[in-house]
Amino acid sequence: MKKTVKKYAGWVLLILFGVAIFTGVIQVNDIFTAMHGSQVVFALSVEEVVVVDDNIGEAYLGEDTDTSLDEGMDFVDNEDYSDSLEEENIIIDVTLSSGFPESPHPYDNNYDNTWTYSIPGASSLNVTFSSDTQTEARYDFIYIMDAAGNNISGSPFSGTELAGAIKTVTGDTVKIRLKTDGSLVYYGFRVTNITAVTSPDSLLAEPSLWAIPYSSGTGTFAVTSNQSWNISGLPDWITHTKTAADFTLTASENTGIDERTANIEVRAGDLSFVLPVTQTGKPTTDAQPSQIIVNAVTGKNYHVTLSANGVTSFNGMEIKVLYDAAVFEVADLCAFTKNKELNTGPIATTGITITSVSPGEIRLTVDNTIQPGHTWAGVINIIQFKAKTTAQSTITIN
Repeated sequence: MKKTVKKYAGWVLLILFGVAIFTGVIQVNDIFTAMHGSQVVFALSVEEVVVVDDNIGEAYLGEDTDTSLDEGMDFVDNEDYSDSLEEENIIIDVTLSSGFPESPHPYDNNYDNTWTYSIPGASSLNVTFSSDTQTEARYDFIYIMDAAGNNISGSPFSGTELAGAIKTVTGDTVKIRLKTDGSLVYYGFRVTNITAVTSPDSLLAEPSLWAIPYSSGTGTFAVTSNQSWNISGLPDWITHTKTAADFTLTASENTGIDERTANIEVRAGDLSFVLPVTQTGKPTTDAQPSQIIVNAVTGKNYHVTLSANGVTSFNGMEIKVLYDAAVFEVADLCAFTKNKELNTGPIATTGITITSVSPGEIRLTVDNTIQPGHTWAGVINIIQFKAKTTAQSTITIN
């Protein structure tokens, strides 16, 4: 709690001064000796005369103190006099090129000063304060900020909150501001050390793998790194574009039946990341058998089963069945159903679509999703033919 010894000290001074004039015996120095014993406490300042803090029990004098009395000086009520004075804040901003930030000891009243300290390349700074760092609690404050002027957690600090403390500031720059009021001064602050914290080198690309259908594909991959990076190991069937934060790969169609792979390397300094790439081969039916010879007898029906194995995708696959129209006619395009199917279009519940029917040729597709990395084997369809004549004839699946 602050108590300002202004008004009453002024009235006592006036009374005693009047006594001195009346008696012609008591001198000015004797007056203050009588009031305070052997310690004379008297000041005229452009700020406050005397401020006493009950918690501390000490009196602090403002600067520019004048302990002399001019002859003929008029005394005024101290409270009115102090209220008529204008306080002037001194604002300073200092950027340090060497040495750690440190305030005056003690600091001044009405003081506003900012120190800036930087360590280029640091991801954060650890700032250590001396054990004697102290300000007037709740009235004088130390702000700790980053380069943009954002306060760290807990800022501003007051009293002994920073004594011996280590505070972390994000980025490569710390700003320390000391702002005081018009009374009571303390040691201030002194930074004893500032150390840089640098992030370890890092590199991450996401997604971490790429699986492509045979028909072609494009994928974009985000790269997180604290240093510059590049990519290598691109095969001739993959092209790429690159930005600061990601890269995009485009794979051409795989016209072969075999799967193809690549390992694309992303490198940043001594760190590297390998992106595995796989692209499926072009689907094949591998019909068993792909060609069959039928000894046809007039009027008899024949079921021809279309089967396949090792299928990795039905996307883009069209199955073609060739037969001799002079020997056979189509009796049912899909024997999986109860109804006879003779027209083009999707066949309900089967996933089969008849895309074309003409004498000697049937074309169809299959809607069946195969999970990446898996293969499919089984019966695709059963077509019923009826022999128009007796003859040996060949049916082929392409």
